[in-house]
Amino acid sequence: MTMSMLATATGRVKRPCTTCVDSFHFEDSPAWANCPNNPARDVFQLTVGVGSVDSHELSEEMKALFVPADNDHYGIFERGADPVLAEIARRQGFDALPQKATDTVAVYREAAKTRFGLLSRGVALPEQAAAFKSGEYWPGKGDSGSGTYFMCGEENRATAIDLYGEGPGTGIIAALPDTANIADWMEIHDLRQEYMDSLPQNEDGLLDDRESFSGSVWRNEGTLAAALGYDAITDADHHDYLIVLNRGALIVSP
Repeated sequence: MTMSMLATATGRVKRPCTTCVDSFHFEDSPAWANCPNNPARDVFQLTVGVGSVDSHELSEEMKALFVPADNDHYGIFERGADPVLAEIARRQGFDALPQKATDTVAVYREAAKTRFGLLSRGVALPEQAAAFKSGEYWPGKGDSGSGTYFMCGEENRATAIDLYGEGPGTGIIAALPDTANIADWMEIHDLRQEYMDSLPQNEDGLLDDRESFSGSVWRNEGTLAAALGYDAITDADHHDYLIVLNRGALIVSP
């Protein structure tokens, strides 16, 4: 056996990797299939045209990204956040701080110029609202993909904050300029499904290597859209929601 591969007790072959987050890949995993260090890598053409953006393509770095299941970026598990999206955001620069408006009125003014209008969300604690504006980025999880969910429109402001907020200081209002790259959820979903259908499955119709898959950019629609460079995606189930991936693209209240 050469230094380029290691056999595990289960017979699965590990390939050392110096490019990705993890230090190795299983030879039969999607992560190794897409790793730049794999000379036999089948290059999956990952381009998608959404909205006003002609096309986005996964970089080699994003194709190879893998976050181990026990990765606890920023103490993220106890906050119910997504460690894969956190790593993608760090690499894409999506963990940048949002622009703070001079006052709340300025946010309303900026929001009125945009396609989605005023964005609102409530959080459990004032400290969480403050952290989103000026602290570490803890992107969360959701049924339509990982990211930070906002309700759209001034008419939904009270609902968003009252539904999820728990008192004074637990509301966040924001605007997302129309210069942001916004993906359509269904197009991202279809691209992800096409890739999933190309992977080996067991007799129960489940992916053979679900652990590697769940640690990759293919984890859900939010992680894939962020890896492709989109700032936000529309919510498939609720058209009055927007899932923000790039915190730095927002304008928020002070």
